[in-house]
Amino acid sequence: MIAVGTEEEHSRSESVRPEAPGGGSRGAGSGTLLGAVFCGGRSRRMGLDKALLRFGDAALIEHAIAALAPLTGTPILAVGAVDRYREFGGERVLDRAPDLGPLAGLEAVLAKATERGADAVCVLACDMPAARTEDFEKMVALLAERDADLCLARSPRGIEPLFGVYRSRLLPRVRSALDRDDRSLRSIHAGARVVFADLEDGGRALNLNTCEDVEKARTARFGDPQGAWSDE
Repeated sequence: MIAVGTEEEHSRSESVRPEAPGGGSRGAGSGTLLGAVFCGGRSRRMGLDKALLRFGDAALIEHAIAALAPLTGTPILAVGAVDRYREFGGERVLDRAPDLGPLAGLEAVLAKATERGADAVCVLACDMPAARTEDFEKMVALLAERDADLCLARSPRGIEPLFGVYRSRLLPRVRSALDRDDRSLRSIHAGARVVFADLEDGGRALNLNTCEDVEKARTARFGDPQGAWSDE
């Protein structure tokens, strides 16, 4: 289940550490909804391209595509500053320059959504294989219900900025932040209407940054039926 919180409530409860064309068939409110998989990182802590890492019967990037596609159609791939991952289909968008972090990916994604007249974009990092379509369905509903600018998943580990839904109208905020060299995804929250979807199953926000993370998750999913998370 998902519980709801707001930016104001979050601020009171904890301090946060900074930190092929897809047509949507459903929408946040009355507009079209797009999906975007973020796979533009350099995987420094992993030591290899995490997007291509096999997890079960698919690569991590394929898990992310599968989570979004039923709701949004084939998702856009935010691939960073260098074009790659053509083999997975979908349209790819590029950052304005290298090494600007995920905020540059968000700019590219929101620009594409604006170009297509889409109201909002479901975003998911490629290293979160436990995310499910139903999580995004609930976040899209919350976004429309609250007329919010963005809805982010929140787990016991904190806010998950690349597991959420962003309105296309945030594009000017994102561009302004990058223009002033503020690369934090939290930089666009000031003055925006932000709601949070609390994941009661914290394992759904599983984030794989190191090879150790991957091995632990593989054991939890495949080696131990009572592990941290599963598809059941």
